[in-house]
Amino acid sequence: MISREEAIRILDPSTTMEALAEIEYHAGFNGKRAVIEAVNEARMMGAEALGLLNPKKPHLWGDGYADGHLVYDMWNCPNCEITYEVDYDEYDHCPACGQAIDWRDSE
Repeated sequence: MISREEAIRILDPSTTMEALAEIEYHAGFNGKRAVIEAVNEARMMGAEALGLLNPKKPHLWGDGYADGHLVYDMWNCPNCEITYEVDYDEYDHCPACGQAIDWRDSE
């Protein structure tokens, strides 16, 4: 498992060659395989990070009623499902995972 910093070094064109050379050197006999695995892992991490930039609608829900109608006063992140309160926690990005939140037509 590579770190976030290692993934950035692999994906950044100004540091790619240096990062891959270090991985190959430290892996010894299995250097080529280690490089391929590190590149694939960095690509997956990058794809996941880009996916978080695509705004998604929050899951609105309520646990109480007012005047006989359900009050939607809670929301869950569409990515990590962490729960927040509508009136207090309307973030543009989930604080827990970074998922962009699309509030249009949610209120």
